[in-house]
Amino acid sequence: MYQVEGTVPSLVVDVGSHTVKAGTAGEDLPHVLIPSALACEHESEPLENEALKKAIKSPRAGHNALAIRRDNVEIQSAFSPDGLIENWNLFETLLSHTLYNELQAPTRENALLFGEPNHNGRKARERIVELIFEKFEVPALYLARSAVLSAYANGKTTGLVLDVGHSGTSAVPVEDGAVVKGKAIRTAIGGRTLNAALDTLLASANKALRPIWSYKRTITRIDGVDEDNLMRQSQVEELPFPKTTRSFWEFSRTQLLEEVKASICVVHENPSVDLKSLPVVHDSYELPDGNTIEMNVERFSVAEQTIFGRLPHVIMETNTDARLSYVNQFVNGSRQSTGNEKSDESIGLHGLVVDAIRRCPETIHRDMYAGVCLTGGTSDMHGLFERLSYGLQETYHKVRVLAATGSHERKYCAWTGGSILATFSEFQKMWFSKVEYDENGSSFVHRKCQ
Repeated sequence: MYQVEGTVPSLVVDVGSHTVKAGTAGEDLPHVLIPSALACEHESEPLENEALKKAIKSPRAGHNALAIRRDNVEIQSAFSPDGLIENWNLFETLLSHTLYNELQAPTRENALLFGEPNHNGRKARERIVELIFEKFEVPALYLARSAVLSAYANGKTTGLVLDVGHSGTSAVPVEDGAVVKGKAIRTAIGGRTLNAALDTLLASANKALRPIWSYKRTITRIDGVDEDNLMRQSQVEELPFPKTTRSFWEFSRTQLLEEVKASICVVHENPSVDLKSLPVVHDSYELPDGNTIEMNVERFSVAEQTIFGRLPHVIMETNTDARLSYVNQFVNGSRQSTGNEKSDESIGLHGLVVDAIRRCPETIHRDMYAGVCLTGGTSDMHGLFERLSYGLQETYHKVRVLAATGSHERKYCAWTGGSILATFSEFQKMWFSKVEYDENGSSFVHRKCQ
């Protein structure tokens, strides 16, 4: 762990709509990675004991709470479809579990650097400040936009951050360590959309995904001459769990779907190529139940239909409380465009980057193209970096796409940037202290953490 003498001991937490990343400032990677979903158990029969009723109904976070199937457990999220905090009680539970159970850190002795969504509104920022100071009693706090942190992680204070996340994708211009106001754009198409596209593809091929707890697999025969070439025949028995909620079933199934996506789905680096003309190369994934998913050119289609297709987007106004309801409704098909909404459309991730840069003053275009930082939970998809670079170079020949080589480094870039920032000696005067909070209130965050 890297620590500069004279810096404040601090924790770094980045709570995304899909994954919570947490650790100690100065570390290269977060050592806490847990799902952002929570398990909420409801009693099947009325209980007279109020303490027991409260304990049963209390939401639980972490791998153990989500991995074990239990009757009447609903999976819920603290976040809205556009990735902003919606249920503050669930968010408090998630943050409390992260700090006390996962990090097991004394919050009164550590400052907290909190990575926030780029489109987080003023009211939400103030409420986060109140929660952290009042509930967790930290001595100092700093709220930092995730795009700025991702830029720091890539050694940049000026550039364009392309964050391909779960709830959506954003292209955010950053200049001199701050988000360029009114120039960032965001689409609701991201990792969740990729999941849906893959799910549709598997359904059309009659490939069922079953959570591992929903069946019992018995190996009936093993053939082969060595361990690398074994053929296993098995029998699968469905296990009846009538009190399993639909939300828990879908959560478990989505986890398996994401494993398939990470293993099989790829992006072709050349957008002009006819995928049907490619040589037949089958890629396969063996499911835990013994069934095998095989794909040829179909493995390219998931990205082509989503993140490299039509991307309706809106302008991200930081420090406002606008939502992305239009884009979300447009993407899921519940609303048709009338032509009056303040929404545009990009073609592919490279188009999203270009459209965001073109909104900026021409004087900084060169710096933007020289520092396109690729990050986010979906950014490590095989071939995505090459395809993005290819598309951008057709628009601007001096473009440079920056991306960490490792999967975890790229996916958790914002957290790493926060870990770096919190150790800068120059940064120590920027902490929002508890004393300042007591004197000025939560709205002071807009002056201290711009």
